[in-house]
Amino acid sequence: SADAADIARRQPRVTLLECGGGLAVTVSSGKESVLLLFDCGKAAITVCADAFQAKSPEILLMPGKYDRATALAARAALQARQPQKTVLGSRRVPDELYFLRRNALLSSDDEQFSVGGITVQQIRTETGLWYRMVIEQNVVLIPVGECDAAELETKYRRADILVLGASVRNLSAVGCRTVLVSSVADSDQMLCSNAAKTGSEIYSTWQNGSLTLYFKPKNAIFAWN
Repeated sequence: SADAADIARRQPRVTLLECGGGLAVTVSSGKESVLLLFDCGKAAITVCADAFQAKSPEILLMPGKYDRATALAARAALQARQPQKTVLGSRRVPDELYFLRRNALLSSDDEQFSVGGITVQQIRTETGLWYRMVIEQNVVLIPVGECDAAELETKYRRADILVLGASVRNLSAVGCRTVLVSSVADSDQMLCSNAAKTGSEIYSTWQNGSLTLYFKPKNAIFAWN
Protein backbone atom coordinates (compact mmCIF):
# COMPACT_ATOMS: atom_id res chain seq x y z
CA SER A 1 0.00 0.00 0.00
CA ALA A 2 1.02 3.64 -0.30
CA ASP A 3 1.12 4.02 3.52
CA ALA A 4 3.38 0.98 3.87
CA ALA A 5 5.68 2.30 1.16
CA ASP A 6 5.90 5.68 2.90
CA ILE A 7 6.76 4.04 6.22
CA ALA A 8 9.44 1.96 4.50
CA ARG A 9 10.98 5.10 2.97
CA ARG A 10 11.36 6.64 6.43
CA GLN A 11 12.85 3.48 7.93
CA PRO A 12 16.65 3.46 8.32
CA ARG A 13 18.08 0.97 5.86
CA VAL A 14 21.03 -0.35 3.90
CA THR A 15 20.62 -1.18 0.21
CA LEU A 16 23.12 -3.15 -1.85
CA LEU A 17 22.73 -2.22 -5.51
CA GLU A 18 23.85 -5.12 -7.71
CA CYS A 19 26.05 -3.48 -10.32
CA GLY A 20 28.19 -6.33 -11.64
CA GLY A 21 31.50 -6.83 -9.90
CA GLY A 22 31.90 -3.53 -8.07
CA LEU A 23 30.36 -2.20 -4.90
CA ALA A 24 27.38 0.16 -4.78
CA VAL A 25 25.79 0.71 -1.37
CA THR A 26 23.27 3.20 -0.04
CA VAL A 27 22.69 3.88 3.64
CA SER A 28 19.56 5.89 4.37
CA SER A 29 18.03 7.52 7.42
CA GLY A 30 14.82 9.48 7.09
CA LYS A 31 15.61 12.24 4.60
CA GLU A 32 19.37 11.67 4.31
CA SER A 33 21.31 9.04 2.38
CA VAL A 34 24.89 8.06 1.62
CA LEU A 35 26.00 6.51 -1.67
CA LEU A 36 29.23 4.50 -1.77
CA LEU A 37 30.56 3.55 -5.21
CA PHE A 38 33.73 1.53 -5.74
CA ASP A 39 35.09 -0.01 -8.97
CA CYS A 40 31.63 -0.31 -10.53
CA GLY A 41 30.73 -1.73 -13.92
CA LYS A 42 28.51 -0.15 -16.57
CA ALA A 43 25.43 -1.75 -15.00
CA ALA A 44 25.82 0.64 -12.06
CA ILE A 45 24.92 3.61 -14.25
CA THR A 46 21.35 2.40 -14.78
CA VAL A 47 21.05 1.04 -11.25
CA CYS A 48 22.03 4.38 -9.68
CA ALA A 49 19.78 6.37 -12.00
CA ASP A 50 16.82 4.18 -11.00
CA ALA A 51 17.64 4.30 -7.29
CA PHE A 52 17.75 8.10 -7.10
CA GLN A 53 14.90 9.20 -9.34
CA ALA A 54 13.36 11.44 -6.69
CA LYS A 55 16.42 12.86 -4.95
CA SER A 56 20.18 12.57 -4.80
CA PRO A 57 22.30 11.30 -1.89
CA GLU A 58 23.53 13.88 0.60
CA ILE A 59 26.92 12.17 0.89
CA LEU A 60 28.83 10.64 -2.04
CA LEU A 61 31.79 8.36 -1.36
CA MET A 62 34.04 7.33 -4.25
CA PRO A 63 37.20 5.72 -2.86
CA GLY A 64 39.89 4.27 -5.08
CA LYS A 65 41.35 5.36 -8.40
CA TYR A 66 39.41 7.10 -11.15
CA ASP A 67 37.02 4.77 -12.96
CA ARG A 68 34.81 6.14 -15.74
CA ALA A 69 31.88 3.77 -15.17
CA THR A 70 31.88 4.62 -11.46
CA ALA A 71 31.97 8.36 -12.21
CA LEU A 72 29.07 8.00 -14.67
CA ALA A 73 27.10 6.04 -12.06
CA ALA A 74 27.67 8.86 -9.58
CA ARG A 75 26.49 11.43 -12.11
CA ALA A 76 23.36 9.36 -12.78
CA ALA A 77 22.63 9.26 -9.05
CA LEU A 78 23.28 12.95 -8.49
CA GLN A 79 21.40 14.17 -11.59
CA ALA A 80 23.55 17.32 -11.52
CA ARG A 81 22.44 18.04 -7.95
CA GLN A 82 24.98 18.96 -5.31
CA PRO A 83 25.59 16.46 -2.51
CA GLN A 84 26.37 18.18 0.77
CA LYS A 85 29.62 16.25 1.05
CA THR A 86 31.70 14.32 -1.50
CA VAL A 87 34.81 12.27 -0.78
CA LEU A 88 36.97 11.25 -3.75
CA GLY A 89 39.85 8.80 -3.71
CA SER A 90 41.46 10.38 -6.75
CA ARG A 91 43.14 13.78 -6.58
CA ARG A 92 41.23 15.27 -9.49
CA VAL A 93 37.50 15.64 -9.91
CA PRO A 94 36.33 13.37 -12.75
CA ASP A 95 35.17 15.21 -15.86
CA GLU A 96 31.83 13.45 -15.47
CA LEU A 97 31.32 15.28 -12.16
CA TYR A 98 32.27 18.73 -13.40
CA PHE A 99 29.27 20.27 -11.62
CA LEU A 100 30.55 19.50 -8.10
CA ARG A 101 31.41 22.54 -6.01
CA ARG A 102 34.94 22.60 -4.66
CA ASN A 103 33.72 23.63 -1.22
CA ALA A 104 31.61 20.46 -1.01
CA LEU A 105 34.65 18.19 -1.50
CA LEU A 106 36.30 16.54 1.48
CA SER A 107 39.76 15.05 1.66
CA SER A 108 39.97 11.27 1.66
CA ASP A 109 42.05 11.80 4.82
CA ASP A 110 39.14 13.32 6.76
CA GLU A 111 38.33 10.81 9.47
CA GLN A 112 34.71 11.68 10.28
CA PHE A 113 31.82 13.73 8.94
CA SER A 114 28.03 13.68 9.18
CA VAL A 115 24.81 14.81 7.56
CA GLY A 116 21.57 14.74 9.51
CA GLY A 117 21.10 11.34 11.13
CA ILE A 118 24.13 9.67 9.51
CA THR A 119 27.74 9.82 10.69
CA VAL A 120 30.52 8.41 8.49
CA GLN A 121 34.00 7.42 9.67
CA GLN A 122 36.87 6.57 7.32
CA ILE A 123 39.19 4.08 8.97
CA ARG A 124 42.45 3.49 7.12
CA THR A 125 44.56 0.42 7.86
CA GLU A 126 47.75 -0.88 6.28
CA THR A 127 45.89 -3.04 3.75
CA GLY A 128 42.67 -1.18 3.04
CA LEU A 129 39.91 1.25 3.92
CA TRP A 130 36.85 0.70 6.09
CA TYR A 131 33.73 2.85 6.27
CA ARG A 132 31.90 2.84 9.57
CA MET A 133 28.48 4.46 9.34
CA VAL A 134 26.28 5.13 12.35
CA ILE A 135 22.61 5.49 11.54
CA GLU A 136 20.23 6.06 14.47
CA GLN A 137 22.59 4.18 16.81
CA ASN A 138 22.95 1.28 14.36
CA VAL A 139 26.40 0.56 12.91
CA VAL A 140 27.12 -0.40 9.28
CA LEU A 141 30.68 -1.53 8.51
CA ILE A 142 31.94 -1.64 4.90
CA PRO A 143 35.48 -2.76 3.95
CA VAL A 144 36.77 -1.43 0.63
CA GLY A 145 39.58 -3.12 -1.29
CA GLU A 146 41.84 -5.80 0.17
CA CYS A 147 41.30 -5.57 3.92
CA ASP A 148 42.46 -7.46 6.99
CA ALA A 149 40.03 -7.31 9.91
CA ALA A 150 42.85 -8.03 12.36
CA GLU A 151 44.19 -4.53 11.62
CA LEU A 152 41.04 -2.87 12.91
CA GLU A 153 41.11 -1.40 16.40
CA THR A 154 38.98 -3.50 18.75
CA LYS A 155 36.47 -0.67 19.22
CA TYR A 156 35.64 -0.77 15.49
CA ARG A 157 35.13 -4.53 15.18
CA ARG A 158 31.42 -4.64 16.04
CA ALA A 159 28.57 -3.78 13.69
CA ASP A 160 24.89 -4.42 13.15
CA ILE A 161 25.38 -4.93 9.41
CA LEU A 162 28.62 -5.82 7.64
CA VAL A 163 28.62 -5.26 3.85
CA LEU A 164 31.06 -7.41 1.86
CA GLY A 165 32.05 -6.82 -1.75
CA ALA A 166 35.26 -8.83 -1.55
CA SER A 167 36.91 -11.35 0.75
CA VAL A 168 38.43 -9.97 3.94
CA ARG A 169 41.25 -11.67 5.82
CA ASN A 170 40.67 -12.64 9.45
CA LEU A 171 36.98 -11.77 9.16
CA SER A 172 36.18 -13.80 12.28
CA ALA A 173 37.64 -10.84 14.22
CA VAL A 174 34.51 -8.83 13.34
CA GLY A 175 31.39 -9.28 15.43
CA CYS A 176 28.14 -8.50 13.63
CA ARG A 177 24.51 -9.61 13.53
CA THR A 178 24.01 -9.62 9.76
CA VAL A 179 26.23 -9.80 6.67
CA LEU A 180 25.11 -8.44 3.31
CA VAL A 181 27.14 -9.95 0.45
CA SER A 182 27.52 -8.25 -2.94
CA SER A 183 28.30 -11.14 -5.22
CA VAL A 184 28.61 -12.22 -8.81
CA ALA A 185 28.45 -15.73 -10.27
CA ASP A 186 32.11 -16.64 -9.85
CA SER A 187 32.52 -15.24 -6.34
CA ASP A 188 29.20 -15.95 -4.61
CA GLN A 189 30.26 -19.15 -2.90
CA MET A 190 33.65 -17.75 -1.91
CA LEU A 191 32.20 -14.58 -0.37
CA CYS A 192 29.45 -16.40 1.49
CA SER A 193 32.06 -18.82 2.85
CA ASN A 194 34.12 -15.84 3.99
CA ALA A 195 31.05 -14.21 5.55
CA ALA A 196 30.22 -17.41 7.42
CA LYS A 197 33.34 -16.87 9.54
CA THR A 198 31.45 -14.18 11.43
CA GLY A 199 28.80 -16.71 12.53
CA SER A 200 26.11 -14.22 11.48
CA GLU A 201 23.02 -14.35 9.29
CA ILE A 202 23.97 -13.90 5.61
CA TYR A 203 22.03 -12.26 2.78
CA SER A 204 23.43 -12.49 -0.75
CA THR A 205 22.48 -10.44 -3.81
CA TRP A 206 23.38 -13.29 -6.14
CA GLN A 207 20.04 -14.90 -5.39
CA ASN A 208 18.09 -11.71 -4.69
CA GLY A 209 19.34 -9.03 -7.07
CA SER A 210 19.52 -5.66 -5.30
CA LEU A 211 18.65 -6.11 -1.64
CA THR A 212 17.62 -3.84 1.23
CA LEU A 213 18.00 -4.50 4.95
CA TYR A 214 15.78 -2.37 7.19
CA PHE A 215 16.50 -1.52 10.80
CA LYS A 216 13.42 -1.97 12.95
CA PRO A 217 12.71 -0.85 16.54
CA LYS A 218 14.88 -2.57 19.17
CA ASN A 219 17.56 -3.22 16.55
CA ALA A 220 15.79 -6.02 14.70
CA ILE A 221 16.59 -6.25 10.99
CA PHE A 222 14.47 -7.48 8.11
CA ALA A 223 15.17 -7.85 4.40
CA TRP A 224 13.35 -6.58 1.35
CA ASN A 225 14.17 -7.29 -2.28
